[in-house]
Amino acid sequence: MVSKLRRDAAASRARLRAAAEREFAARGFAGATVDRIAARAGVTKAMLYYHFDSKAALYREILRDTFGAVADRVAEVRAAAGPPEVQVRGFIRAINDTAMAQPHFPPIWLRELADGGRHIDDSIAGQLVRVLGTLAAILGDGRQAGVFGPTPLLTTQLGVVGPLLLAAVAEPIYERNRSKLPPGPAAAFSRHAVLDHVERATLAMLAPTASATTDPARRTR
Repeated sequence: MVSKLRRDAAASRARLRAAAEREFAARGFAGATVDRIAARAGVTKAMLYYHFDSKAALYREILRDTFGAVADRVAEVRAAAGPPEVQVRGFIRAINDTAMAQPHFPPIWLRELADGGRHIDDSIAGQLVRVLGTLAAILGDGRQAGVFGPTPLLTTQLGVVGPLLLAAVAEPIYERNRSKLPPGPAAAFSRHAVLDHVERATLAMLAPTASATTDPARRTR
């Protein structure tokens, strides 16, 4: 009997998480309501508060777990070692794979960024720092090996994450309007093509010659 109750509790919690992910992705934190989340999950509002202290606690758990998963994935890329260029590609693909596997992630994160990151607490920030730390280590290896220039860490991160998240949220728009696009390559949008572009653009920007031309201090010499 006890194990059945535990299974039922775990199932209702999982339904609440899934419902909350859809609600936050569609409406952001401010627009999401506890009533709609509970209704989507097929449970009472009291059951939601049994599992989570508040809407904010539920929202932060989703962010923390998602970024924790990203941090774990990029750490695996780092642990596998290999040339810096291979690690950069693995880092980019880890973020892209998360966006593909968790479709709630891109819209929730973009909405949170537009809201100034006001719901990011220390536990979520810690996961983001883990991701940045892994990228910093990869870039450091590349600079030491002479294959990367001094491109700033946050510039590199934004250049990776931005296009991948935008591609994820823009894909339905392109699909609905594909027939209206000019014929030819312009209509051939795909997430895989965006991934390939981000990989090539990132490695090109990290190349020593590219970094030298984009560094203001170097241009004045």
